[in-house]
Amino acid sequence: RMLVCGREMPLVFVSAFCEDAEVHLDVQNILFNDVVVGTTAFRRIVIMNSGDISQRFRWDPTLSTQSEMRVVPPTGLVRAHSEQVCEFVYTPKDAGNVFRRNVRVEFDDAPAATVNVEAHATERPKAEAVLTFSCCAKATTTKTVPVDNPTDGTWTIKPVIDSRLWTAPKSFQINPRSTALLPVTYAPMFVSGEKDTATLFIPFHNGAARVIELEGVASHPMEEGKVAVKTIEAGTPHLENFEVYNSTTQPLRFQVNAQWTPELEKGMVTVKAPASIDVPAKQMKICAITFVILKEGDLRGTVQFRCPEREDHTQVFDLALRVVPKKVSSRTELVAKVRNAAIHLMPVKNPLGKNAHANIRVENGSDVIFVDSSINIPPKGTVDVPIRFFPLVHKEYPVATVTATSVEIGTVSCQLLLRSKPPEPEKVTRVSCPLGQTTVFPLRFTHYCKSNCEFTVRFGSKVTPFSKVGSSSSVKMPGTTRPEGQEVSMEIQYEPTVVGEIKESIEVFSPQAGLYIFPVLASCLPPQRQGPFLLRLGQVTSIPFRNVFLEPLTLTLSTDSPSFVVLKTTETVAAKKTINIQVTYKPEEGGSVSQTGKLTVSGVNNGETLQWVYYLKCGVVDVGPSVATASFRGRE
Repeated sequence: RMLVCGREMPLVFVSAFCEDAEVHLDVQNILFNDVVVGTTAFRRIVIMNSGDISQRFRWDPTLSTQSEMRVVPPTGLVRAHSEQVCEFVYTPKDAGNVFRRNVRVEFDDAPAATVNVEAHATERPKAEAVLTFSCCAKATTTKTVPVDNPTDGTWTIKPVIDSRLWTAPKSFQINPRSTALLPVTYAPMFVSGEKDTATLFIPFHNGAARVIELEGVASHPMEEGKVAVKTIEAGTPHLENFEVYNSTTQPLRFQVNAQWTPELEKGMVTVKAPASIDVPAKQMKICAITFVILKEGDLRGTVQFRCPEREDHTQVFDLALRVVPKKVSSRTELVAKVRNAAIHLMPVKNPLGKNAHANIRVENGSDVIFVDSSINIPPKGTVDVPIRFFPLVHKEYPVATVTATSVEIGTVSCQLLLRSKPPEPEKVTRVSCPLGQTTVFPLRFTHYCKSNCEFTVRFGSKVTPFSKVGSSSSVKMPGTTRPEGQEVSMEIQYEPTVVGEIKESIEVFSPQAGLYIFPVLASCLPPQRQGPFLLRLGQVTSIPFRNVFLEPLTLTLSTDSPSFVVLKTTETVAAKKTINIQVTYKPEEGGSVSQTGKLTVSGVNNGETLQWVYYLKCGVVDVGPSVATASFRGRE
């Protein structure tokens, strides 16, 4: 402080602090009093750090995990102004043992602390009660033991039974201040003729324990080794496990034998089992036997484990099997193009010493799957049944199944995954025709449909020079059962309108018989000269002319001889219509007479001038235009 103008004033304020370590334990003494051998007791201790520095701690290293007394955790870190809980765990090994020691815990920056630990071990208490059991050998029975937890914490106890004939949960939890029922199960393996005994030991967290005596009596079962009826598939290995017991004090050898009632034909059942099995004294051994039954039906038999040395210990097991047809013996995928075959061979074996007959049926594919209706299999032989997949239409097919059923050898089935591919086009059809004329050509193909079908023609473009001959656009055909199929012919007309080559795809389709694709290469030639047309003196002859174009055509008609006269020198012809050009033969009197001539028909289409030439000839025989036309068509 200082004096200013007669008044006393503070000059400076000074404050200071320092960090300090202060660690102590919440208890100074820990006592384990009368802990039962075989139990584990726990005592809690808290390390309290009220200082400003975190401290690492280490308990006495002599308290290892293998000694009777240990600390959990043995090392660790307790932070400033916090606590760390540790537990002393005491597991005595022998009765009468005494543990008495000052246990030291060290810290990094604080003085070490000690706690006085004292523990006493005592032997197990005598059995407080007897729990009795009674059941048949190879069976089980369960009883419960009430267990109390008087503390405020949850207990997890691990009961111990000194016999394999009894079982209890490995870990059992009891809620605070409640009672839980501990299940104990008695499972005798054989009849010993004596009372079975054991001890149930229940350890508690506070070091106490309960001991309960267990007694059990095993009686003979009413039916020994009875096996329930089981359903299996024919031709499929089936495994059965049989428990063979030896209740004597000496190892026994059992001979294994299977018998059927009534006795089955040789080869019908295959049994894979050891010739004998050795079972040690007072133990049980599992014998695995595999059965393969060829034919479906109900079978009954017995499996006998016979001990020649001790016939009274022979064990017989009843066997009842219901054999059903195998759902699928094999699976395969068949892929074929339309109107082409894919073949799979399905083997059918006959293990018997006599002939076997089998009938074959097809499911979900009788229209595309072809197979023999029946077969004969020789003794000890195999027949490969050819299955033929012949699709007519490219589409998705359902899964088909071919099944061969025999009274002698049972059922064999094959599941078929069917897949078709689009058909390949037919051979290229080539056709040619002069402009202004029409030609007809056939489309020939073979159909294999078993039912009546109708074929419809479809062209690749809307405007096309092709059309079907006839008033109907379809052709109806009866079904065929011949393997080579039935030939179909369809007449197509070609009427070109442009000189040159074109490519067209003509499709012939039937929903039942499938699709046929015909590539057509068509050639349109320049107008071809026609004739000669024979004319009679003084008579009018008609020469047909067709306008093949899609629009009207105006024609100019002329002859190169005055003896041949055209009644009209111009003519307009509607699209796709036919007219008759009328020509007469009138030779001039006193002039030169020409016996032959030429008619020229000219027209303009799309800016191009076109000419058709018809040869004319004077004749004395009445020969109509049909003769001339027939002559021309023959040349075409």
